[in-house]
Amino acid sequence: MEANNPNQHHTAIREALSLLLETEHTHYQSLLDLLAQEKELLTQRDLDSFTVVLEHKQKAITRLTELARQRDLLLNAAGAEVSKDGMEKLLSDLDTHHEDGPDSEELMATLRVHWQDIIELAEKCRHLNEVNARIASRARSTGQTILDILSGRNGTNLYTPTGRSAQARPQGPVVKA
Repeated sequence: MEANNPNQHHTAIREALSLLLETEHTHYQSLLDLLAQEKELLTQRDLDSFTVVLEHKQKAITRLTELARQRDLLLNAAGAEVSKDGMEKLLSDLDTHHEDGPDSEELMATLRVHWQDIIELAEKCRHLNEVNARIASRARSTGQTILDILSGRNGTNLYTPTGRSAQARPQGPVVKA
């Protein structure tokens, strides 16, 4: 990112960062929406729709990974550390070296808001993804327990009247083909 003078360099970085953070913000919001849909479909056990949402989720994650790489390259080009702290320092540096004027101040405010929103959206996505993983794990476990009971395999964990876990003794399959 060559520029004739430091102000042009800072302006070019600011503009590229603005476009990148706006795009990243939009994609994180889309991922959060997909994760909410995924949660709903998991609880409803709608596997057909779940598969479609899962494909969209994978594409969204791939795109966010690409955007993160672009952000890392931009941080490197600006001479900043590739980290959350590096982004904070870059934003502070850009704020210090911006041209005076309402457009420049508005752009810096937008950059800071987008960056904070991205951090919050990423955390919300991580949390919801963990919730979805727990729901999927429980559903998988329940399905396996049902299969074990129906096929008469392995003892199934049951609870005694005192609430302790006890192994049920297999008595053969419930149904035969």
